Amino acid sequence: TAGKGQWTVKQSDFAHREILRQITELELAPGTPLREVAVAESLGLSRTPVREALQRLVREGVATVVGRSVVVSRPTIRDLPEVYQAREAIEGYATALCAAHSPDIFKDLAERFAMFETLARDTDLSGKSSDPDGEYALLLSDLDQAIIDNCGNSRLTTLLSNIWTEARRIRLIVLTGGGFDRVRESATEHREICQAVAGGNGQLASQKTIEHLRASYTSAIKSVLLRQSDIPFMNLPLVGSPAKSADQR
Repeated sequence: TAGKGQWTVKQSDFAHREILRQITELELAPGTPLREVAVAESLGLSRTPVREALQRLVREGVATVVGRSVVVSRPTIRDLPEVYQAREAIEGYATALCAAHSPDIFKDLAERFAMFETLARDTDLSGKSSDPDGEYALLLSDLDQAIIDNCGNSRLTTLLSNIWTEARRIRLIVLTGGGFDRVRESATEHREICQAVAGGNGQLASQKTIEHLRASYTSAIKSVLLRQSDIPFMNLPLVGSPAKSADQR
């Protein structure tokens, strides 16, 4: 019936969100088999909504098919160029759309990023992690939510959520921390983005977003090359240039 179909869709959405959460938070490590029956039992669902959720995760690139099994995909350093190129296109446009409304929340966010800049500059952080209390991560999460809430394009927000999930997995699995100096620079870049949005300047907001992403990409590549000398920087395409085809990698 229609009612049953609607309930199945809701169950599928729940299964997708929960499996994605477990993957993103590394409760399900890369390479972990996602067995339909076992996942259904763990979530208290039937196999049909779980099957639909797994198919969706495969389409999103978070899971992959190996033989007849579905497993959690394993991001690598070579995924970085494509992820950042996609982020440039999607996030640059999303911030420009937000600027059309000049929402006040971005003025508040700019002030919070400015406070974090001051804290990072004036505090002795020698020997400490780049975000010791997780406060900066929470601030970035608030900015992400503000972009989703104010860009006014539901399809674009879906793309944003997908690419942010992939970027977060790469950061957790592949990259090392960039140190507090990079976080301080990031706070400056995000403040400038928020100020441009709050001022209604979409072109500047997009430009500042792209500048931030390219700086972040360069930092990410440098951090991983400190540990993986077998991956020459020049063999990875620059963000903003066409990505190499799969057979060229």
